Amino acid sequence: MMTVLSDTILNARFGKFSEGFEYRAANAQGGDETMAVLAQPDGTYAVKSPNGQEWLSIQPDGSMGWRPTSDPTQPGPWEKFSLVGHVLTELPKDGITRALVQLIVRDDLDGHVAPTPERLHVGRLDFRNAQNHPVFLKLATSFLAYKRFLDGNDLGPHFQELQDLGCNGLVVFGMVVGFDVHLAPDPNFAKFRPQEYESRGYYTRLQDFCRLCASYGFYVYWCMFADTQHIMPNYSDQRRHFDRVDAELAQVPNTLLRLVNEQNAHENGVERARFATATTRPYCTMDYGEEYGGNRYPPPYGDFGDNHTPRSYPKCVKDICQADNPNYLAGECTIVGEPLKFGARDKYNGRTYETSPRLAKEAAGTALGTCAAIDYHSTDGTYSEVMEPDVKATAAAWFGALQGI
Repeated sequence: MMTVLSDTILNARFGKFSEGFEYRAANAQGGDETMAVLAQPDGTYAVKSPNGQEWLSIQPDGSMGWRPTSDPTQPGPWEKFSLVGHVLTELPKDGITRALVQLIVRDDLDGHVAPTPERLHVGRLDFRNAQNHPVFLKLATSFLAYKRFLDGNDLGPHFQELQDLGCNGLVVFGMVVGFDVHLAPDPNFAKFRPQEYESRGYYTRLQDFCRLCASYGFYVYWCMFADTQHIMPNYSDQRRHFDRVDAELAQVPNTLLRLVNEQNAHENGVERARFATATTRPYCTMDYGEEYGGNRYPPPYGDFGDNHTPRSYPKCVKDICQADNPNYLAGECTIVGEPLKFGARDKYNGRTYETSPRLAKEAAGTALGTCAAIDYHSTDGTYSEVMEPDVKATAAAWFGALQGI
């Protein structure tokens, strides 16, 4: 077994694996000792050289070699590792009887390696992990994250930014066509129909996407249906789609499932009673909003509720305080979803939203003690893009108010 011990670190001569390997004292880390541990779409990890041009490759005899990053077939099985805690272990291969090579990751080298989120369950009014400890979900809207993943876009900068802010979960749409993006060069960039993406692995790559999110410490709060009547109006198609996605999401521990976005708006609605249960848990059958006139929304509820408050100030803050009000979701574990939207100007439709860091801090801080999760919602998050400076300022204030939980 080859292990980089904690008192020494691996050195790539001149920043290249192809120049050979040496070791340095642990306190001598520099550029040639700093390598990127990168999550792969299949849930494995690969190590990139300091100059970014080579993958670390374990040879059949256990020695270390390299493969060029310019080769689109790489990283392959010999360049991939599993990650448990801070220990990288080469993948098992047929015919290999020696001990598997292991490397200790001394730091979070690419800045995002995080503990894998555990499957949550619902306590009385909160989410809890396998040790029955409460977990407060500091969510962020990233509606198009799965679409962009299937499109082959690099989500790393977007995910890294959110992780750095303290986010631990993403709100992701499984379908959508209704975003107003009339200023976009390509108005179809925000249209996401599962039927059109099945050939790109819509159903077979769900677990890979969730594992990628888990590598950043993110839970995936998946919304099954949106713009339903425009995309999948027939119950038989909805049922087939629901069952396929539910079966995949249930296999990864960092998932929560919401049946439908804003049931009584945007022609999103489905027959909720026909989707009363799911294999993926925790499960919510819809989010609640003003469409029920301030009355409690009708059952079935699932494991938790999702309360979409009005976005007018100060009513939004008042309603965050009253997420467990009898007229809302008393006695239910409750997510506060999209209480405000931030962004000086949506570049795809020109609309303007909130820009005040003070308001962001007030709204997020109000959630403490009144709900089990809250969602930071922004123009850039809608499209799963890196934040503009004004959005970043409100996000920093928002997640700053949630520090320590």
